[in-house]
Amino acid sequence: MKKPNLISIICPVFNEEKTIPIFYERIVKVFDLLKNKYDFELLFTNNRSTDQSLELIKSYHKKDPRIKVLTLSRNFGYQSSVLSGLKHVQGDAIFIIDVDCEDPPELLPKFVKKWEEGFDIVYGVRQKRPESKFLQLFRKMFYRLNKLISDYEVILDMAEFSLFTDYVRDLILSNQNTFPFIRSEIAYIGLNRVGISYDREKRVAGKSNYNFFQMFPFAIAGIITSSTFL
Repeated sequence: MKKPNLISIICPVFNEEKTIPIFYERIVKVFDLLKNKYDFELLFTNNRSTDQSLELIKSYHKKDPRIKVLTLSRNFGYQSSVLSGLKHVQGDAIFIIDVDCEDPPELLPKFVKKWEEGFDIVYGVRQKRPESKFLQLFRKMFYRLNKLISDYEVILDMAEFSLFTDYVRDLILSNQNTFPFIRSEIAYIGLNRVGISYDREKRVAGKSNYNFFQMFPFAIAGIITSSTFL
């Protein structure tokens, strides 16, 4: 397989000044492991953070040209933030990861290896999660309800934590969904894909900007995107 030149990483950010330094330190170590095979660009999609997140990212950009930032005009939400990143990255493969390190950056080489084997889509399958049993049950119920009423295959326990080819990226963008739900878009595309099981880790610092009540519009987006049931 011909080795592509560039891997793009998309990392959505909203008020993550405490996690960005930790994430950056960990992800650049991964870059060093793969630097003999690939170049990298890391695009932070900044959802109009009100803390020092943007200033931190700019400081890293000054010393590391692989670091880039796209600041949105307001906080459009996680899904739209990822979609904006997809429109701007230039890699032969695209990797989506959160800055809180709950999805470990150190797994990137495993994703890349599966891509090198010929898979178009490599996605994380979350096993254990550091959260209450109630939330875990809610998530499992949602995924299985979505699968039951979906018009096409739904990948259970899949997250946006994934790596895919630029061809897959182009297919996602061509859909022009006004209510984007990236994991449903990936499932809809099909192609050659494989899951990597892992245990989610605890947030490395700060507090999550995502709570139980915000799960409802997120869940509705997933159902609307993947089903004509409603």
